[in-house]
Amino acid sequence: MKGFDELQQRTWAFINDGRCGEAAAILEPLTGEGKDTYCFACFLLAQVENARGNPRLAEELYYKAFDACPDGRAGAVFFEKTHPEYVYKGRHDHARREDCPLCGKKAAPRWAYATPHSASYNNRHNPVRVWMHCADCNHCFAESLPETLYDVSGGGRPMQMKGYGPFHSKVLNKCLTYIREVRGEAAPLLADGLPLLEIGIGASELLLAAREMGFDAKGLDIIPANVKQARRFGLNAETADFMEYDDGSRYDLIIMGDVIEHVPNPIEAMKKAAGLLAEKGLLWVSTPNFENYWSLLLGHKDVMKLECGHVNYFSRESFYKLLDMCGLSPLEYAISEHYRGSMEIISVKK
Repeated sequence: MKGFDELQQRTWAFINDGRCGEAAAILEPLTGEGKDTYCFACFLLAQVENARGNPRLAEELYYKAFDACPDGRAGAVFFEKTHPEYVYKGRHDHARREDCPLCGKKAAPRWAYATPHSASYNNRHNPVRVWMHCADCNHCFAESLPETLYDVSGGGRPMQMKGYGPFHSKVLNKCLTYIREVRGEAAPLLADGLPLLEIGIGASELLLAAREMGFDAKGLDIIPANVKQARRFGLNAETADFMEYDDGSRYDLIIMGDVIEHVPNPIEAMKKAAGLLAEKGLLWVSTPNFENYWSLLLGHKDVMKLECGHVNYFSRESFYKLLDMCGLSPLEYAISEHYRGSMEIISVKK
């Protein structure tokens, strides 16, 4: 809507300049006007209060905006670029998490965002995501979650190839270098026959690169369509939840690209991955970092904060803590060349 777009652009100009007080001074009087203007003003005030460091007030204002939205048609009013079909029908009664999934200590609200701004939004989630922050671990996590994060009953849609093969070959060669360093003279110079497991195969590009390089590669994914696509290439892939998976094999290298942020209990997941590693096996992980340079530059427009499927948001500090708790030692930290806003960490089983 033109009026809303203009008001939103003006509001964000103030927010980006650090002039949140001036933005609030313009918007607050509008909450006393007609219903449509009231819902616009509340929605934009929520963004202002979030930028001012008041996530609980921002959450409250977002829901006031949704409640006032004509016929509940929040999509047509606020999300016409992402989910114009979204209709607000009230909040889901999801259990709330206040304790840090790493250390168990009480966390505090850090940010609040309207998640239908993200293309990944689905109706199992509430339209407002509150991120909690643990000061002890420097870790962020989603306050509330639906009982089922992913619905793959229909098989899902396979991920599309994006030409990431050269990036994946760099990752695999880097891991091979560390395997040689960790194992010394006994390590092979080539990948030939080295057991590799990828957890979350996506479009199969890493598995294809691994097979080309000579790894004995296998992949797991919870999305049947991804596995079906992999098998069309003759790849060894299974539809499975890796938390429940163990075929008795142990792997010299496990790859988890953008997986751990989707798992509600990261300690259980990382311990499971460590248990599938061979002695001195390596684990490569990529995951968003809320203290990454790109995330800090984007601020409140960082799309990773909107992703419904992301339930943990690590810092370098909190991820290293997780590794230590799960019997893993970091060998290398890198800023991702490929996944903007992410870190890439190679660790070895202690």
